[in-house]
Amino acid sequence: MNQDYISKTVSRRIAPVVFAVVVFIVISLITLQHQRKRTVFRNLNSIATILKEELKNVQPDSTIVELKQFKAGTYRISIIDRHGDVIADTYPNSSDIAYLYMRPEIVQGLNGNPDIRVRKNAGKREYFYVTPLQFEDDEMSHLKSLLYLQFIDSEAIVMPYLPTILSFSGVVLLLALIVFYYQAYREKESLEKVVASLHSLVRGHFSSEMIPQDLDNLREIQDEIEVLSQRVMHDNSELNRLKRIQDTFFRFVDAQICVIDSEGRILYTSRKFNRMFSNKEITGRLLSEVVRDDTFSELIDKTFQDRTSQTMEIAWNREYYAASASWIAEENCVAIFLYNITEIRHTQAMQREFIQNVSHELKTPLTSIKGFLETLKEDIEDEENLNYLAIIERNTNRLIRIIQDLFVLTRNESDAVSKFKPVNLGKMIRQVGAGLKDEINGRGVELSIEIEEDEMMVQGDLFKLEQVFINLIRNSLQYTEEGMIHLGCFREGNKINAIVQDTGIGIPGKHLPFLFDRFYVVDKSRCRKYGGTGLGLSIVKQIVTQHSGEIGIESSVGKGTTVTIQFPAVNIDHEQLSNDQEV
Repeated sequence: MNQDYISKTVSRRIAPVVFAVVVFIVISLITLQHQRKRTVFRNLNSIATILKEELKNVQPDSTIVELKQFKAGTYRISIIDRHGDVIADTYPNSSDIAYLYMRPEIVQGLNGNPDIRVRKNAGKREYFYVTPLQFEDDEMSHLKSLLYLQFIDSEAIVMPYLPTILSFSGVVLLLALIVFYYQAYREKESLEKVVASLHSLVRGHFSSEMIPQDLDNLREIQDEIEVLSQRVMHDNSELNRLKRIQDTFFRFVDAQICVIDSEGRILYTSRKFNRMFSNKEITGRLLSEVVRDDTFSELIDKTFQDRTSQTMEIAWNREYYAASASWIAEENCVAIFLYNITEIRHTQAMQREFIQNVSHELKTPLTSIKGFLETLKEDIEDEENLNYLAIIERNTNRLIRIIQDLFVLTRNESDAVSKFKPVNLGKMIRQVGAGLKDEINGRGVELSIEIEEDEMMVQGDLFKLEQVFINLIRNSLQYTEEGMIHLGCFREGNKINAIVQDTGIGIPGKHLPFLFDRFYVVDKSRCRKYGGTGLGLSIVKQIVTQHSGEIGIESSVGKGTTVTIQFPAVNIDHEQLSNDQEV
C-alpha cells in the first residue's frame, strides 16, 4: 500500500464536492442574472416617472428632445411614440434613430408587451430593454409610447460577485481536500496495520501484540482479526499435532509414500520415498522428472485413466517393489505406496532353486526304486509280498507326482509372460478332452464337449493352458464315480469363459475357500486311493492368474462341481497367425 491509495481515495471523495461546488456557482450566476433583470426593470419604471414632467412639453412633429441628464457610461435611453418615431433620446444625432422602430423588441413594445434582448457586438454583450409607458394625465395621451433602454455591458453581469463566489468555492474545496486527505491517511495507516497482521498470520507468527488496537474506524475488522488469529492458532496447533503423528506413522510404516496430482506433480512424499529417488527435496516437481521408469509411469497413467486402484511390481536399483496406486476422488490425485519385496523375491528364488534341486535329486533314486520294484514283482510269487510291493509302488508313484507338481509350480513362477502367444482356447479344450477320453471312459464316466465357436482366441502359453484343463478334468474324474464330465467354452463380450463340470459327489462348502491352497486335500482317503498330491488346483490357480484370468468353483454335495474360468479375449485375424502360433 503506497501513496497511490491516498490519491485514489481523495480523488474518489472530492469528486462529489467538486460537482456540488460547480452546481453552486452555476445556480449563483443564474440567480444573479435574474436579479439583475429585475433591477433593470425597476430602474426603467423610475426613469419613466422622472421623464413625465420633461415630456409634457414635447409636441408632435417637434425635434427630438435630448435627454442630457441620463448620459452616463454606456447607457442609451430612447422614448418612442406609438407610431415608432423617436421623440426623446440621450443621443438624438445617432444614425440608427430612423430604424429603431424596425427592431423586434420595439415591435413587441408597441404591441404593449415588455421585452428584453441580448446581442453580441464586437465581442461584448449588448442589452435592449423595452417597456410601454402609460400616462394617466389626459394632456399626455398623445405621448402613449414606450421606453427603450439600450446599454453595452463591458463586464459580465456577475463580475462584481464572481471573485466572492470563486473564493468561497475554493475555500470549500480546500477544506474538503484537507479533511479527505487526513481521513485517507488515517485509513492507510489502519489498513497497513491490518495487512501487517494478516501477513503475520499467513507466515504463522501468532502474538496478541500483533493485533492493532487503534483501529477506531475499522473496529469490525479488528474484531475479525482477533477471531481469525485465535482460530488460526488453534488450527496450527492441531495441524502440528497431526503432522507429528503423520511423520511418526510414515517413519515406522514399511512403505515409501507419494501423492501426485492429475498433472503428475508431486504434492507430498514421505522421507523414505524422497531418499529413494533423490537427495534433494522433490515436492512440487513433476514425477516424470524424478522417476524415469516406464512401468511406474504406466501404473500412474492407468490409475488416472481407470480411476481405480492398481498394483504392479517394479524394479529399481536392483531391488523389487510392490507398487500400489490408489485413486483419491475427492482431491483428484493418486497416492502411491511402494513396498520393498526384494527379500521376499530372494527367498522365493531360493525356494524355487531348493525345490528344483530336491526334485532333481529325488527323481533319480525314485525312478531307480520304481525300476527295481518292477523287477521284484516278476521274481516274487508270494501274494502277501506282492501286496507290500504294490503299496511301495503306489507311494513311490505318489512321490514322483508330488515332485513333478512341485517342479511345475516353481517353473511357472519363473517363466516370463513374454512367451505368451495367441491360443485358440476352444480348439485346445477339444483336443485336451479327446486326449483324455479313453482315460475318462475307462472309469465308466461319459465325456461331453460343447464349444460355441471355432475361433476363440486368448493370449497365453499353450502348454500351461493345457496343464490347467488336464488338472481340472483329472480332479473331476477323481470325485466322479459315475455320470458325466462336461467341457464348455463360450464368448461373453470381451471375455471367454471355459467350464469344467461334473456330476460327482461334490465338495462341502467349508472346503471351497481353501481348495487352491498348496497340499490342501478334501478327502484324504480318495487322495491315497487315486494318488492325489494336493497341488493340482494350486497349479491351476497360478496359471490362470498369470494369464490375467479369474477362476471360481461352485459345488453342491451329491450333485457335482462346476469350475468356471474367464480369460480376456483377443481379436486376431486368422491370416495373422503363424503356423507355430496355431493350435
